Amino acid sequence: MTFDRMKTPAQSATLGKVKARLAHPQALDAIGPTEAWLAGVPPGKVVRFAGATG
Repeated sequence: MTFDRMKTPAQSATLGKVKARLAHPQALDAIGPTEAWLAGVPPGKVVRFAGATG
């Protein structure tokens, strides 16, 4: 599933893996605006999914 890619953890650093990791946010941006695909999701769930505290 496309959204499963959001949850991938970083691996040990190599040049190839760093380049792939830098491409990760671009791939997420290609899904569309964050506001659109998070519409209707309660803010508490967004915070918890992001791993933030609050």
